[in-house]
Amino acid sequence: MKRGKATGPDDLAADLWKSKLWYPAEWLAKFFNQVIKDKKVSECWHNSTTTPIWKKKGSPADRSNYLPIRLLLHSMKIFERIPDRRIREIVKVSNNQCGFAAGCGTVDAIHTALLLLEKHREKQRPVHIAFLDLEKACDRDRCSQNIDIR
Repeated sequence: MKRGKATGPDDLAADLWKSKLWYPAEWLAKFFNQVIKDKKVSECWHNSTTTPIWKKKGSPADRSNYLPIRLLLHSMKIFERIPDRRIREIVKVSNNQCGFAAGCGTVDAIHTALLLLEKHREKQRPVHIAFLDLEKACDRDRCSQNIDIR
């Protein structure tokens, strides 16, 4: 976590977790072990603070010109990173998943799609492309019930 980041609903800054004045690692380890033992996350982890950030385009009075940013608790982010790092050591994320690969973003995906379209146009071949964003397609609870991961 970077220092100076906005706080979540608990108003605890990221700087607190990196503090040298107390030892948060010991407290976090006990807390995380309790979460795993109970198989239940803290109720406060279900909360977030949504802050609209103006895109600096268009009228500030138009709400579509704002990007909603969800501020989460830093303790939850730390907890999520532990299994994430362990899984990433074992499982390689496909190069096609630009949103999840380090150093690869949507600009890379758009560039790849444009190259693909250009090659097909040169050979006068049809091309069909579908872009799916499953996170935006349905809410997490309903989607997790409908998708069977094998």
